[in-house]
Amino acid sequence: MKERAKLLVRNLAALLFFGLTYAWMAIHWGVYIPCVFRMITGLKCPGCGISHMCLDLLRFRFRSAFFDHPVLFVLLPVMGVIALKKFYEYVKTGNKRLSSIENKIMVASIVILILFGIIRNIIELL
Repeated sequence: MKERAKLLVRNLAALLFFGLTYAWMAIHWGVYIPCVFRMITGLKCPGCGISHMCLDLLRFRFRSAFFDHPVLFVLLPVMGVIALKKFYEYVKTGNKRLSSIENKIMVASIVILILFGIIRNIIELL
């Protein structure tokens, strides 16, 4: 259990470090990860706006974060609860598998994000 906790903390610390480094570069240098889907098609992918949403959340600009990516903004609390639950279960038991309901929530979230991406592009083309 102790080893799993160390591994989880180390991985989360690395993720936090790289995320904050990216945020710093985006804020100070205007360096963003380009969307390959948008570069090729000219359309927004279902994830377009996530970087701006995260930066707005770091600055506590919740209204702007919502308008950057409204669907993910709404789904984040649900995903956060599932992630915290899975972190706890992993440390306690080593179980990484999603439960049936968690799996259904994740699949539904992906479908919702894809539909959002399609609808957003249709609206922008009109």
